[in-house]
Amino acid sequence: MLWILFIMAAMVAVVVAIIVGGLVTPRDYVVTRTLRLHASAEAVWATIRDVDHTDWRDDLDDAHDDGHDDASARSEWSWDITPDGDGILVAMTERGRIGNPLVRFFAAHVTGHTKRIDGYLHALARRHGESAVTIVSATTT
Repeated sequence: MLWILFIMAAMVAVVVAIIVGGLVTPRDYVVTRTLRLHASAEAVWATIRDVDHTDWRDDLDDAHDDGHDDASARSEWSWDITPDGDGILVAMTERGRIGNPLVRFFAAHVTGHTKRIDGYLHALARRHGESAVTIVSATTT
């Protein structure tokens, strides 16, 4: 009987630790990833701007899905496209805010804030005929 209480106490301790971890994790975050492509800036920008044709994106069921099921999580994306030798650098920045401490904990420490950006940039590279994708820089704050 004592072992059941021990297991229950351990489960409660894990839940409390996750909640406390979420409470001490910052609500706001900024993530920037930069990808090098051998495509024209105009072609890449046209792909990014065309929200009516998103069949190249693996992460969407329709053009209005933002990937979050939790209404307390909000984010916005911005892009910076600059020439780089015979290609371009595509810097994608996500600025987000996650209110729910449980979602915040898992987003910061389990799935990571970079998952959606990495998926988007890999899909963008494939859309422009690049199979070997290397993120050349990453910043998280």
